[in-house]
Amino acid sequence: MLNIENSDKYFNNGLKISRIIFLFFLLILSFKNTDISFISVEPRKFLTEILLCGLFAALPYIAIGWKRGASINQILFVVFVTFIFFYVYSTLVEFSGINTYLNNVNIESFKTPTKTPTPPTTLSVSKNLSKKFEYTNLEKTLLSFSIIIIIILGYLAKVTHDWPVSLTQKDITIEILIFTILNTIPQIIIAINRNTSFDNIGKRLILSIIYYAIIYLMLQSGGFFTYIFSNTTENDINQIANLYEYDESTSS
Repeated sequence: MLNIENSDKYFNNGLKISRIIFLFFLLILSFKNTDISFISVEPRKFLTEILLCGLFAALPYIAIGWKRGASINQILFVVFVTFIFFYVYSTLVEFSGINTYLNNVNIESFKTPTKTPTPPTTLSVSKNLSKKFEYTNLEKTLLSFSIIIIIILGYLAKVTHDWPVSLTQKDITIEILIFTILNTIPQIIIAINRNTSFDNIGKRLILSIIYYAIIYLMLQSGGFFTYIFSNTTENDINQIANLYEYDESTSS
């Protein structure tokens, strides 16, 4: 039987492990597919996309940390780590071919640069990427792993049910909106940059909003926000207490 007192530890440890494994799978897919079709034609847009993915994923933690009384140093640290993680994550998603696959990219619709034309070999590979990116055993394993992890973490989040009493329903609503909107914007930009159809962009918008709202609720209920912002706050208090004790000992 799962111990409710330790469910938050299981949740956060499971989240750490799943992130590492997920990045490992993406790294393998990146070497396997090595999709540079968009990068070779629109390198500046690609750089903008991965910067926005990292930045917009990190910005919500400023508001989240502030509402939970975290120190400035802890907020900056979380923002920095989140930015680096999603910068790497979005880069691997592009190289793995997932962006091309999900957005039904037509490579021929991209603008061909005038100074450095794309080599014919790259284009020929890119045109067949959708066929190449079929669900092999590796992709099936990644998909199955993602589904299993979401179910397990969802259950742990439900058991933990970590909702700070200091947060009102209005606070939660504002945080959900900030978290959802900022994380959704880069996904829509990625779809637009790849000349995705209007219908597909609309679907991506709706699915992204639902997905990131669920992710926020899961992270909050699982104690993730409390976990990342509580340690440094406690350390700050301990440091102040140690300084106070040191002053007392020296004065006596």
